Amino acid sequence: MGSPRCDRTFVTRVGVATIVACAFVSASASAQQPGASTTCSHVRVESRPPGASVAVDGATIGVAPLPAACIEPGWHTFVFTRAGFIPYEQRTLVAAGQDTVRATLAHGGSLRVTSRSSGARVRLDGQDVGATPLVIDGLRVGAHQIEVQEPGEPTRSRTVRVRAGGTTIVRPPTARRGG
Repeated sequence: MGSPRCDRTFVTRVGVATIVACAFVSASASAQQPGASTTCSHVRVESRPPGASVAVDGATIGVAPLPAACIEPGWHTFVFTRAGFIPYEQRTLVAAGQDTVRATLAHGGSLRVTSRSSGARVRLDGQDVGATPLVIDGLRVGAHQIEVQEPGEPTRSRTVRVRAGGTTIVRPPTARRGG
């Protein structure tokens, strides 16, 4: 049996902190929860496909669909993440009263980068992304420029293609045997 599901999630800001609370209510409970802000917007949060983890202003509030997240009116940043999909971020003005926030996630792919010795620096599309061995998830589908710098070796650069829902393996070139 899974964990209980939040009936209402309350998100509010206090200074620079984001406070998230969960309430489990019965069908006969009133709409206003004790201690909840009187300026609450009941926001339905949906993702396509369902099952994306949802964070508001950096605080995780649950997994979509969320039928009644209580979020104070104003500008908020919603981030939707799900394995195999590109993270989706949107800045939304939550209005007073009822509102709905929807996100459609795009399929992404992954890269697995290896090297002859661990610790080689990896750059993807010009950005340092870590050291080998390395898995990079949630990448947009299509061509990417990858650079691998092993200690004492010249930087190796090439274009790799990321496939939707797949993992592209990037290995160092093997030494050529002369003859």
